Amino acid sequence: MSETEVAVATSSNVEIKIEPKDPESDEEVEEKPIPSILDSISKEQIANFQPYYERYFEKRYCTKFSTENVNLDTCVRVHTNKICVIFLSEKHSILKKHQRIKSLNFQVSPKVNRLKNSMSGKGKRGAQLLQPESILCFIETEDGEKYPVHSGIYGKLLEINDRLSENPNLLVDDLNEGFLAVILPDLRRHEENIRSLRIKHEYYT
Repeated sequence: MSETEVAVATSSNVEIKIEPKDPESDEEVEEKPIPSILDSISKEQIANFQPYYERYFEKRYCTKFSTENVNLDTCVRVHTNKICVIFLSEKHSILKKHQRIKSLNFQVSPKVNRLKNSMSGKGKRGAQLLQPESILCFIETEDGEKYPVHSGIYGKLLEINDRLSENPNLLVDDLNEGFLAVILPDLRRHEENIRSLRIKHEYYT
C-alpha cells in the first residue's frame, strides 16, 4: 500500500504524519466527451433565433413626410446604444410599385453634399447636423420618378452607406443590409425623436 506524507500544524511546530493513500485514487477516471453547445439547443430554438438586427435594434417608422399619393416613409432602427440607422420603409412607394433605382443624389443643396460629411473626435465635431426634415438624398428611379429621403430625427450624420454608390438597388433588394445612413441622435432631444416615430405594432395596424 502506498503512503503519502501529510503536514499537520501544531501550536509549537509542524508535525509530519504518514497516512495511507486511498487505493481507489490510483484508478483512472474515465473522461467523458464534452457535448457540443448545439446539442443543448433545440432545432426549434435555432430556427427561431433572431438575427442581430432584430435582437439589438428596435424598429420605428417616420411617416410625417408621406402624402395621400406618395409614400415616403422610412424605417428608423434604434440600437440599444441609441444610434439610429435609416432604411426605406416596407411601405415606401418605390417598394410598393416595384421600381428600380437609377441613381442616388447626395447633393441635397448647392452647399451640402452628404458624401462629403467630415467629423473628428469623440463628439463627432464637424459632422453635418440634421433635423427631421433634412434631406439625406434624392432617389431617381429608372422610370424617371424622384423621391426625397428625410432624416426623420434630430442628430448628426455619421455615415452614408458607401455600398450604395456601386449598387443603389441595395436599398430595395435587402432591407436588412441596405441601409441609407447612420445617425447619432441628439441626446437632448432623444425622447422627442422617439415620440415622433411610430412603433412597429402601430405602424402595421
